[in-house]
Amino acid sequence: MGASREAWSVVTGATDGIGRQTALELLARGHRVILHGRSKPKLEQVAAQMRTAHPRAALEWVCFELGSLAEVRAGAQELLARFDRIGAVIANAGVYPQGHQLSVDGYELSFAVNHLAHFYLIHLLLPRLEESAPSRVVVLSSIAHHRGELELEGIALGRDGSGSPVERFDGYRAYASSKLANLLFAQELARRCEGSGVDVNAVHPGVIDTKMLRDGFGKLDGAPIEEGARCSIYVATAAELQGVSGKYFADSKPARSASRAQDLALQQGLWSLSEKLCGLSQQTD
Repeated sequence: MGASREAWSVVTGATDGIGRQTALELLARGHRVILHGRSKPKLEQVAAQMRTAHPRAALEWVCFELGSLAEVRAGAQELLARFDRIGAVIANAGVYPQGHQLSVDGYELSFAVNHLAHFYLIHLLLPRLEESAPSRVVVLSSIAHHRGELELEGIALGRDGSGSPVERFDGYRAYASSKLANLLFAQELARRCEGSGVDVNAVHPGVIDTKMLRDGFGKLDGAPIEEGARCSIYVATAAELQGVSGKYFADSKPARSASRAQDLALQQGLWSLSEKLCGLSQQTD
């Protein structure tokens, strides 16, 4: 079976776009859903709308900013305190900054939000996912990962994903690099979760008509939002995918990722860097 309907499913970035549609469809299927967002008023509004559409739904929300590792940690602690069973995390939230921006912690914003925050959140929730197994982690990557590069030292210095200096910053290259990081992370996490009952897979949702697409690419036409949620829903819930882990899906079927996404040394190097940037080696609790 897929992620348990009795356990809660966390959807990050659930107040807009693909994340919102994903949460709605999970609710329609009877799943217990936790919405994540960074604006309390927006979360309250979206939750009220969803409860109107699904009056009997088990629906909660949690508010924290993914651009701050301290807030991510506080958000994870709240989730662990409030919910004794978490059966799925859909790492959906993402940003596409047009110019060079840094997170609160001093990391390039695409890398910080799209990869590092989810790495940290899932690390903190992993014991609960294992306790709630069978459970699933779904990481939204993108076909853009084929254009991504990762120069790990450059990321730590707050440059774009390829390590280019700030004056040559390219928003698309940074975004593509963060999507490559998503895929590298999902594959390394899948390997580390072998035998735990936690399945980890990455997905490409498609080129979807979202605010991010319009902000990043202007008038580029995208597919309907319902299509964007389809692959995430499938990978999170399909009974036939129980025990399937470490894969990359597009159009709800396994797809071939870029060769650099299959680089074991790069997967492990990103993992080690992410631990360092999140300060995990200094934490004892």
